Amino acid sequence: MEKNKKQQASYTAQRIYLLSGLMECGVCGSSIVGTLSKGQYTYYRCNNKSRKKACDNKDVNKEMIKQYVIDELLQRVFSEDALPKLVERLNEENKKLISERDEEKKSSQGGIKKSKKA
Repeated sequence: MEKNKKQQASYTAQRIYLLSGLMECGVCGSSIVGTLSKGQYTYYRCNNKSRKKACDNKDVNKEMIKQYVIDELLQRVFSEDALPKLVERLNEENKKLISERDEEKKSSQGGIKKSKKA
């Protein structure tokens, strides 16, 4: 029972807040975390406001933030203009990883040949 008292909130949360800790309060700079209000309303709130009552930033509805993030992703990442650039960068990264893997393979095969000669 004592162990449960010290368990982090992320392990006991009944709702999922994907953006918790990824946003920063515009007033005090603390992280923004998900919170439940009146047992049914989900919000993102400044962590200083929750813990220390030291910030007066307003809570933001979880669904409103979620929709804003989705809209921004659609506009900036998954748009007709952005997709070719994204594909190009992914292909470059893939080529780099393949090259590194090939180098490691050559290096390990060289070590195997040396040990067989000995």
